[in-house]
Amino acid sequence: MADAVKSTADAVEPAPAHRTRDGLRPAARRFSFSRVRLAYFLLVLALGGAAAGLVLALEDGGSAKGKAAASARPAGWRPLGTGSTAARQVAQHVAAEYRQADGKPLVAVIARAPAVQNVPISTVVMRADTSGSATPHPLQIGDAVMYLLCGTAQDCSIGSGTPSAARGRLIRREALELSLDTFRFVEGIQTVIVFLPPVAGSNEKRLAVLTRSNLASELGRPLPHRALRPGQIGKKEGARIDAATVPATFVLVRVQQLPDQTLALLLTPQALPSL
Repeated sequence: MADAVKSTADAVEPAPAHRTRDGLRPAARRFSFSRVRLAYFLLVLALGGAAAGLVLALEDGGSAKGKAAASARPAGWRPLGTGSTAARQVAQHVAAEYRQADGKPLVAVIARAPAVQNVPISTVVMRADTSGSATPHPLQIGDAVMYLLCGTAQDCSIGSGTPSAARGRLIRREALELSLDTFRFVEGIQTVIVFLPPVAGSNEKRLAVLTRSNLASELGRPLPHRALRPGQIGKKEGARIDAATVPATFVLVRVQQLPDQTLALLLTPQALPSL
C-alpha cells in the first residue's frame, strides 16, 4: 500500500504557480496533464487502506442482521443530518438495496469530499470522443460529493458472480439513485462524482459525472427505492438509466495539479464494459 500511495503522489505533477497580469491565477484555463499511475482503485487511497473494513461491511450487509436492518427502513426515508453526514446516510441507504444474483450485497458505497490523498478535485475535463481532435470541455464541479463503489476484491472489483451488461446497468442505476438522492437531500450540491467498480484485472478507473443541471428532468421523479438484482430492471426503466448515465460515464486518463493547488481530472468516453 505504501508503494501505491507513493506512486500516486509522484504521478500528480504540480503545475507552476504563476499569475496573469491582473494578479489572478488562471483557474482551469490550460491543461497539461501528466499521466496517472494508480496501483489501486482511488477508494483504497482515499480511505487510507480501509478496504478490509469495506469487505466486512459487505459481509455484514449480507447477513440476517444486515438484511433486517435494510428491510426496516421506512418508505418516507430521508437523512437525519446535513452536509457530509447526509451524504453518508444516502450512501448507506442506497447501497442496502443493491444485490448480486445470490443475494449478497453488490458493492459498498463510501461518501467522500472530492479529493485524492486530501488534495481537492476542483475540475473535470471531459472529451466528447476518443479521436483527440474534439475540444475538451472543462467543468468546475463546485460544491460536490464523491461516491466510491467498491466490491470485495483487492482492486475493488466485484469479487464474485458473473460480469454482465445487466450487472453493469445495475451499478449505473445505483450511481443515478445516489446522485438523485444527493441533489434532493444535500443542500447546495451541484455535482456528484461516482467511481464505479473496475473490471477485474483492469487498470482503468471508470467514473460517472452527474450534475444537477444535466439531471434537471430527473429530479422531480426519484427512482423507486427497492431491492434489485441483475436482470430485474425493466425495459422502460433501463432506457431511462442508460439515457442519464451512459453519456456521463468516462474513463480517467490523467490528473493535473492546477496553479491553485487543486486537481483536474481528464476524462474520455469509452464503450461500457460488463461489470
